[in-house]
Amino acid sequence: MKQSERETTVKVEVGSPAWHAARQRGIGGSDAAAAVGLSKWKTPLELWLEKTGESVPTDDADKAEWFRWGTLLEPIIRQHYCDSTGRTVVVPDERLQHPTLEWAVVNLDGIVTGFERLFEAKTSRSSDGWGEPGTD
Repeated sequence: MKQSERETTVKVEVGSPAWHAARQRGIGGSDAAAAVGLSKWKTPLELWLEKTGESVPTDDADKAEWFRWGTLLEPIIRQHYCDSTGRTVVVPDERLQHPTLEWAVVNLDGIVTGFERLFEAKTSRSSDGWGEPGTD
């Protein structure tokens, strides 16, 4: 199957009002834990209420500093991965959307070329709860 048959792309600038509106219409990676009841910050019901417009999305102002550092450090983490593994990561400049499931969307941090895997950069203020390096 060709990539164009698997997914469609939508160009929106990350962080723009259009980007936030698009996120509101779909379930992406940031929503996955809440959708399956594994988030410590949001229940599946709270997520459903947000996505259906029955409630206002939670104000993430208290997490703004975390988001800012995550955005700033993402390219550094990606480069470290490339330097450490010798692999290449390509960063899509578009949000991907499933061709028939309009709600299934993703903003990828990168695609590891030649290995059919995705790259996801995460930052944390502490290593508590992350497990041993190299484990699942």
